[in-house]
Amino acid sequence: MRMLTLGVALAAGALLVLWVALGDRGAGARSDVRPAGERPAAEPARPLRDVELERRIAALELELAALRSELRALADSTTARTVPVLEQPDDELPVEGDERSPEWYLEQYLASFRDGGRGSEYFRLAVEAYAPALLARILPLVKSAGTLPALRWRLVEILGDARFAGSSQVQDALLAVLRTSDDAGLLARALASYEAIGDARATFALESLVWRLPAKPLQLATVQTIVRLAGDEANAALLRLLAGAPAELQPHLIASLAQTDDASALEAFRFASRGEVPLRLQAAQTLPSFRAETFRAFVDEWLSWERDESVRQALQATRTALDTLPAYHPEQATGPPDADPPTNDHPKAWATKTMDGGAEWLELGYDRPLRVTQVRIHEVCCAGAVSKVIGIEKSGERRVLWEGVDPTTTPGVFELQLARVSPAVTAVRIELDTTRRSGWNEIDAVELVGPDGRAWASSARASSSYANR
Repeated sequence: MRMLTLGVALAAGALLVLWVALGDRGAGARSDVRPAGERPAAEPARPLRDVELERRIAALELELAALRSELRALADSTTARTVPVLEQPDDELPVEGDERSPEWYLEQYLASFRDGGRGSEYFRLAVEAYAPALLARILPLVKSAGTLPALRWRLVEILGDARFAGSSQVQDALLAVLRTSDDAGLLARALASYEAIGDARATFALESLVWRLPAKPLQLATVQTIVRLAGDEANAALLRLLAGAPAELQPHLIASLAQTDDASALEAFRFASRGEVPLRLQAAQTLPSFRAETFRAFVDEWLSWERDESVRQALQATRTALDTLPAYHPEQATGPPDADPPTNDHPKAWATKTMDGGAEWLELGYDRPLRVTQVRIHEVCCAGAVSKVIGIEKSGERRVLWEGVDPTTTPGVFELQLARVSPAVTAVRIELDTTRRSGWNEIDAVELVGPDGRAWASSARASSSYANR
C-alpha cells in the first residue's frame, strides 16, 4: 500500500513539473503584447518539444488515474465498487474531483469519432484498460448496426481480450455481429475476437451460422476457427458441418480432418465417398494420413464400387501409401528408438508440421494397461520442449502425470520419475510448447516403466505432422 501511495505521489509530482514547464513556455509566448487595433500575426507552429510535453502529460494523467484507482481498490478491498452508467451530456463529463472515471474515458473515446474523427489512440488504450468495468456500455454499441463503423470495429477488437475468455455476454455480442452484419472487415474482426475468447462449447454457435455468412472466404475462415476451438472434437464438428456445406466447400472440410478422432473421420470419409467427383477425389487424397486398419479396410471397400478412374487411381495410391510409413509421421514414435544419431533432424522421429508453432501434442497407445513410475521420452534434434505428460486410462479418464519445464538441453532421453505410481494407463499424451526451444522438437520413442514391466508404444496420433505438410 505504501509503495502504491508513493507511486501516486511521484506520478502527480512529475505531472506538476511538466505542467509548469509547458505553462512557462506558454507565458513566454504571450508576453509580447499586441498594440490595440493591430491585426494578429499568423499563429506560429507549436515547437515539437511542446507537443512532446503534452503527450507526456497525457500519458502521466492516464497512469495517475490508474494508480489512484488501484489505491482505492486496495483501501476498500472488502467492498465491491460499481460505477453507474452515465446519462450526462457531453458538456457534463463525469469527474470526481481530480479523478476521472472509466466512463469519462469512454465518453472521450466516443467523442473522438464524431464529425468524421478517426478515433483517439490515447483514449482507446484507456477504454481497453477499463474494458471489464465498461462492458455494460460497450456491448450495446457493438450489437447496434447504428454505431459508427470505425468505432464498432475498434470495440469488437477490444472484446477479444483474454479477460473475457468464456464470457457468454461477450460471445453473444460477437455472435450478434456475425449474424447481422454484411461488413466483411467487421465480420473478420468479430470472428478473430470470438476465437480469442471462445472454447469448445462456443463452436456449436458458429456451426449454426457459418453457411449463412456472406462470403466463402469468411465461411472457410469460420470453419478453421471451429476446428481450432473444437480441439480433439474437431472431426466431429466437421462431420456435422458436411451435410449443410455448399458442394464447392465440402472438399475443404475433408482436407481439414485431423488424426484426433478416427470414428468421426471415418464417417466423414464415408459421406464423401457418396459425393460428387471433386469431393471423392479429395477424400481419396486425404486418406493416407489415417493409418488405422479400419481405414485400410474402408479403402478396399470403396475400391469395390468406385467407377471414376481418377478417384480409383487416388485410392490405389492411398492403399500403397498406407503400407509405407512416411517420414516424420507420428507412428515413427512407436517402438524402440531408431533415430540415429538423435542429434540431427531425423525422418524416423515424429516432427510437427511447423517449427516453433506453439502448443503441439503426441498421443501414444500401448498394447496393455501399465502402472507407471517412469516415462522415458527420447528427444531428437532440438530437446527441451515437453511441457506436460498426461496418462490416459482404459476408461478414457485422463490424469496429469507431470507438468513443468523440460530440463533437457541436448538431444537424448528425458527421464521423468513420477512422485507416485500412476493408475494403469493404456496411452500417454506428451504435450509440447515448441516456442520453448527453437528448432524442430522431434520425438523418436516413449517408454513406460513401472511395476508391471516396460513397454514401447504400438500406435500414435498427433496434433500435426511434417509428414502431412
